[in-house]
Amino acid sequence: MIKKEVVRLLFIVLVFTSLFLIGCEKEETPKVKVAVKLEESPILNGETTNLILEVRNVGSRELNGRFNVTPEDSELVLVSYAGEETFRIISGESVKKSYELTGKTRTYETGVQIKVDLIDLGNNSVLYSNDDLVLYVKKE
Repeated sequence: MIKKEVVRLLFIVLVFTSLFLIGCEKEETPKVKVAVKLEESPILNGETTNLILEVRNVGSRELNGRFNVTPEDSELVLVSYAGEETFRIISGESVKKSYELTGKTRTYETGVQIKVDLIDLGNNSVLYSNDDLVLYVKKE
């Protein structure tokens, strides 16, 4: 009789331990491929060009995301986006976003660094960051 109770108790402990470990498993970070492209650079003072951003979900977890586009100097480059900035894509899907960049310059030519971050809204972490992009703006 004692043996049956010990086996039953061990079984219950094993089940609860398994459930605990499954619940503590770290959630997988989404895996993505990102393409970043400026349609034109240089542009003339006051002109607008498009920044095309495409993200493909190559992982198994759904991605709820958003791009942050931040110019080094917001007085020289105005960023605008018409539409819903957040998106949701499942494994294998992709989404393309187009941001308008309007440039200004005070000199003959100005290069303004543009930082692009892809934010995972599920855990508020940065999945992708690129600060190599430079928009050149020339005087007429």
